[in-house]
Amino acid sequence: MFDKIERLMLARIEVWLVIILVVSMLMFLGIWAFAIKTWQVFPYQLILEADAFVKGHPADRRSIWTRLKAEFVHNPAEFAVGLGPPLLAEDQLRPVRTVSNPGGTMPDVDAMTFFNRESAKRYFVVFGSFGFRDQDNHFGAVAVDSEGSVYRGWAISPDHWGDPGPGLGMAINDVGQIATNTHGVLTAYDWCGQKLWDAPWNPGSGFPETETYWHHDIVAHGDSFLTFRGQAIMTVDARTGEIKSEIHVVDLVRWAWKSDLSIFDARRNTQFGVEALSPENYTRNQRTLFVHDPFHLNKVDILSSEASNSYPGFEAGDILLSLRELNLIVVVRPSEERIIWWRSGLTSGQHDATFVDGGIEVFDNNISSSPPKPRIARLDLKAQVASTVFNLADWGLVARRGGNFERRGEQLLTVDGSRLVAGKLDGTIEFFLQNGFRTSDGELVNLPITNATELDAERFTRLQAMCETSS
Repeated sequence: MFDKIERLMLARIEVWLVIILVVSMLMFLGIWAFAIKTWQVFPYQLILEADAFVKGHPADRRSIWTRLKAEFVHNPAEFAVGLGPPLLAEDQLRPVRTVSNPGGTMPDVDAMTFFNRESAKRYFVVFGSFGFRDQDNHFGAVAVDSEGSVYRGWAISPDHWGDPGPGLGMAINDVGQIATNTHGVLTAYDWCGQKLWDAPWNPGSGFPETETYWHHDIVAHGDSFLTFRGQAIMTVDARTGEIKSEIHVVDLVRWAWKSDLSIFDARRNTQFGVEALSPENYTRNQRTLFVHDPFHLNKVDILSSEASNSYPGFEAGDILLSLRELNLIVVVRPSEERIIWWRSGLTSGQHDATFVDGGIEVFDNNISSSPPKPRIARLDLKAQVASTVFNLADWGLVARRGGNFERRGEQLLTVDGSRLVAGKLDGTIEFFLQNGFRTSDGELVNLPITNATELDAERFTRLQAMCETSS
């Protein structure tokens, strides 16, 4: 009798112990979940990273399975892009070829084609995806002339990877150092193909535009490169990759407030004061302070001493910025910590704001237009108006995302998907490059070109001679 009562009581105690344990665990999990959301304790960052990978980058339209496959096999064909309307008839295109003794690491160019209108020979460096042989990465650059000869290649391979794509930024300085943000890492090579450095990088969580990766435009200025890391404008020593200076977007907000301007905080979630805003709490609390990706810095340019005389009211060292999500172009003067010029709403989803011929020109994606009407727009320095320099739709460009250009007088250079187009403002196409690639099973695909720049003949010849001398 007593044994039965004892067993019954023990059974009840065990049940209560289980109930207490379950309730305690639920309470612990509830408190932990609250702490994760409120104080961003472990595993907050892991959750953000997993969520970001599952959702994918806003500009990356591949499925999660395609992205996973591309990450593991590094197959160029996994990054194939579609094309807009054809610009030239197939019978106008000829195959690209390599010179007899190419330099650097050469990709497979057998399926690349070009068009040339028999104009003077011109030289280009093209950044994107290529089929590099015997490499574990397929992003890099090639040097090609307007007659379809490829002189050298750079297989860009950072020591650590973040963003899955090639990046949009490329710059070449006077001594031939080429900097890109391949895989979200700022990396530099010399003209002859020797890797120089990877800039300091701490992946943290999120994607390039939101937190810590290197991203978007790069500009060479003297012995420095200017570009973006997370939400900051960075000046990097071109010789070593070390950080020389940094301007966080929070600094821009503060500088604007000093002039009674609220041009940067239009996408905020909540009211905040000067004491609530700092680079540290921006990184921790950006999703509560702002709508996701509130600024999207995508272009930096710096006014040189030589060009400053053409810009009344501006000074050498003034920095030009494009903020895509705000449809905003600004010029800031870091030495005085103030905003000296801005234009809002004259462009839509724009890229590549640039000091050009005494004015400011922009690759205006014009993302709301239907049908697509991307253009090169020139912003008036005195009035809140913009004029059209060239309708990129005349070349069949769609350009909802990305985009860069160079204009020298009547000559214009731009890229679209896997195509480079160099022509004149009257619409004439002088040079065209199609980045084709043939897969192992014979399928012809188009690989992305994300940036291109033109080098004058004297500079190109000088840089090539450097490698011939060193060898």
